[in-house]
Order: sequence, then C-alpha cells, then structure tokens
Amino acid sequence: MKKLHRKRKEILEEDIKKTLLKLALPLMFINMIQVLYNLADTFWLGRLGKEAVSAPTVSWPVIATMISFGAGFVIAGLSLVSQYFGAGKFKKVSKIIGNLYSGMFIFALIVSLLGFVFSGYILKLMKTPVDVYENAKIYMRIIFLGIPFAFAGFVFSFSMRAMGDMMMPVKVNLVTIILNAILDPLLIFGVSIFPKLGVAGAAVATIFSNTLASLIGLYIFFSGRHGIKLSLKDFGIDGNLMKRIFSIGIHSGVGNSLNNIGMIIMISIVNLFGSVAVAAYGIVIRIVNLFFSVSMGVGQAMATMVGQNIGAERYGRVKKIVEFALVANFSILLLSSILMFVGRYTVLKVFINDENVIATGAKIIKYYIFSLPFFALFGITRNSLRVAGQTKKSLLLGLFRLWVLRIPLAYYLSNLFSSVSGVWIAMGLSNVIAGLLSILYLLRWTWIKRLVK
Repeated sequence: MKKLHRKRKEILEEDIKKTLLKLALPLMFINMIQVLYNLADTFWLGRLGKEAVSAPTVSWPVIATMISFGAGFVIAGLSLVSQYFGAGKFKKVSKIIGNLYSGMFIFALIVSLLGFVFSGYILKLMKTPVDVYENAKIYMRIIFLGIPFAFAGFVFSFSMRAMGDMMMPVKVNLVTIILNAILDPLLIFGVSIFPKLGVAGAAVATIFSNTLASLIGLYIFFSGRHGIKLSLKDFGIDGNLMKRIFSIGIHSGVGNSLNNIGMIIMISIVNLFGSVAVAAYGIVIRIVNLFFSVSMGVGQAMATMVGQNIGAERYGRVKKIVEFALVANFSILLLSSILMFVGRYTVLKVFINDENVIATGAKIIKYYIFSLPFFALFGITRNSLRVAGQTKKSLLLGLFRLWVLRIPLAYYLSNLFSSVSGVWIAMGLSNVIAGLLSILYLLRWTWIKRLVK
C-alpha cells in the first residue's frame, strides 16, 4: 500500500509533465510490445497467404462487438476506482474490483457461448470473401472460447492503472505477450512436438496467454503484495454497487457496441472489394497501431491522473494535465504520420510479398495517415470524459464520428469512385472533423465533475 500511496502523492502534487511521462512510459512500452506481437502474428500468417492474414482482420470487429458492452462497465469501474482511490477510500476500491470480477465473468460466459454458436452466420452476413470464410470462422470460434479469461485480465489491468500502478500490468502482460509470440510460429507451422494448426494456432496461442495473465492478476490481488488485497467477501454481486456501475457504464457499453458494429459494417464494405483489400486494410491498421501505442500510453496515463485529481477536487490541475496531453499526443502522431508516409512501401513489404496488397496498402496510408493527429485530439477528449464519468457525452462523440461521418462517407465515396479508395478517404475525413469538434467541447471544461462523495 505504501507504494500506491507514493503514486497517489505524485499524481496529486508533483510536476505534471514529469509525472505523466513517468506513468506513460511503461504503458507505451507494453502497448508497443502488444502491437509488435500483433505485427508478428500478421507476419507469420502472412507467410500462409492473404487468406490467412485476412482471418483476424475480419474476425476482430465481431469479437470486439460481442465483448465491448461488458468492457464499458470495466471503464465505469476505472472511473470509480481512480476517483475513490484519489479520495482515499480504499475499502470501497476493493469492493468495486471484486464486483467487477464477478459481474464480468458471468457476462463473458454468455458472450462466449453466443459468439461460438453464431460465428458462421455473422461472417456470412458480413459478405466475407469465400477464400477467407473458413479461416475466419475457425479463428473466431477459438477466440470466443477464451473470452471469460480475457475479461479477468482486463479487470486486473484497468484496476491497477486506475490506482496509479502502471508497472505491474506491464510485467504481467509482457510475460504473456512473449509467451504468445513464441507459441505463434510453433502452433501455426507445427514445429517439433507442436501440431500444425495454421490460423487456429494463432488463436490458441492468444487464448493460452490471456488465461495465464488472468490467473497471475488474481494471484496478485489475493496476495496483497502490491497494494490492494482482495478477499472472497469482496466478490459476489452487490446490488447497489452494480447498479451504480451500470448507470455509469451503460453509455460506454452501448457506445462500444455500436462503434464495433460500425466497424463490422466498415469491414463489410471493404469485403465487397475482395481479399486483397481486406489483407491490405488489416496490415495497415496493425502498423498504425504501433504508433498509437505511444499515443495511447499518454492517454491512459492522463486518464489515471485526471480521475484521481477529480476525486481529490483539484480541478485546476486537471485542466493542466489535459492541455499537456493534447499537445503531446498531437505532436507524437504528426511525426509518426510523416515517417509512415515516407516509408510506406518498405514497411508493407516486410509483412507480405504480394504486389497487389502492397499497392492497396500504400493507397490506404496516402489517404488516411495524416488524419491521425486529429484522432489524437478525439482520443484525449473521450478518455477525459470517460474517467470523469461523462460516458453519455463520450458515447455521442463516438457515434458521431462513426455513424454520422465514417460509415455514410465510406458507402457514398466507395460507390462514387467505384473503388475501395473511397473507404480510406472516408476514414481520414471522419478523424479530422470529429477531432476538431471534440476539442472545441473539451476545452469548455464543463465536463469536470466529481462522482464520489
């Protein structure tokens, strides 16, 4: 607990830039390692061809949609944990974390069953290319089986971050990511005693690693060696507490679900242009996520600082934290966009030896990449609103970017140009417009309100 008290003091009192950087660095590191693993996943599946590398691209929007409603309540828990911790109410923190574990496990079991049963039907509704369908169905079903274990890992990581301990989730995730990266080629290609599973091997490696991370997280909380110590009485379902989590998290849950349904529609539009477009889309998004890993680290650290400072009623400090995070994230993604644009062909050739996929990927980067700094503004706004408990406003911003701007523009422009390039242009325009509008709202500061008493 002494360690967490020191973290709390830093967050509430010490130099903002130094503290934000100190909190963000381990998050940047683990985000980058996670993205590098995803890139390695893409690299190995790319050796099997565009059909294999397209399977996760088609599958993950569906998987994310199924789990995103529950993830909204984990986000609500993050806002409560950070604010109660900032207010010094530590027994309440333990109770919230225990209830999150219980509630999310029940939810994840339901999602796992539904996802496994309906995977094939959903892929057909998405107009998945015939040469991608079977691989995507296998991959999706295996991932759904592991979702209950993934949720336990989410609760651990979000809770530790909300309390200001960024390093422990990093250490746990690093071990499991390395294990995942080792298992990937062994299970995909069948090295030595390992079976040759192809695309299924990548999914099995992911499930095994997520399960290990969840078990380690539970052990850490029960041991009490790193701050909060959970006991069995913290688990179960407290009706009043879950009602409060529900009231805060419902908007995030609905927003996450609708956003991911929107992403399914987006990938369905891309599917209409064949497996080359799908493969290029998947590769570029994974490369872009490498740059986002740094930006996300800043945003996640900022959320912890904002939540605890709101809980401690230090509102002037909240404004300074957000302002610094805005400048930092915009600058990071502007530089990243320039680097990616210049080296786009070289980077794409690392992941696949298919000239058509490379050419399509280069077009995505050309039309989309310079919108990323504006997405940084949008991301900081949504993180700030969520941790402040203003989840309804965060929901509306997300729906506006995706359902009012991106999807209609993607459908209209792809038909206007009779080309998938219309989708890439729509993605860029939606980021720019939503980013500018979100920052106008954020800087009014009317969203800074304390949830805890």
